[in-house]
Amino acid sequence: MTTNTHKNHINPYYAVAIIVGVVLLCAALFITVQARFSHKLKSIEITSSNGPVSPEYQQSQTLKITKDSCTVTTTKGADKNPITNNCQSSNSNFADLQKSFNTYGVLDKIMANDQNTTKLIGGGSLDMTVTLQNGDSYTAKGDASFQESIQPFLDQITLSYPTVGKF
Repeated sequence: MTTNTHKNHINPYYAVAIIVGVVLLCAALFITVQARFSHKLKSIEITSSNGPVSPEYQQSQTLKITKDSCTVTTTKGADKNPITNNCQSSNSNFADLQKSFNTYGVLDKIMANDQNTTKLIGGGSLDMTVTLQNGDSYTAKGDASFQESIQPFLDQITLSYPTVGKF
């Protein structure tokens, strides 16, 4: 009489293949989910003004950034003659901006600010218009609390585009 002493063992190569397959599947799901929830920027326009003051002291600054260009237009005083300066833009600067836009949830804050529209009385303002690659455009007319909520993103703009100055 012969007895079968062969135990049911899983081939170690088969086990490794299963583990690698599961890891690859998880990575693919993570990438898909991240791509779904990240918003691809086309352009950003930010306008800041110093609020209601006498005409000779009024000042506003508009920053327009795309992947290929960057301009800053400043208007001072009652004459309203704008001065436009180009600032340097590069793919890496815009990529850094794109990353911080998603990291700090700027679009969510713009949309939340849009639903909480209040009439601004006094003080400076910061307005932001964001256009996404898919053509959707979002605008926020904000006060100091909106500016504070997106300050890390504004700091990234200053880091990526140092000639712009602080917003």
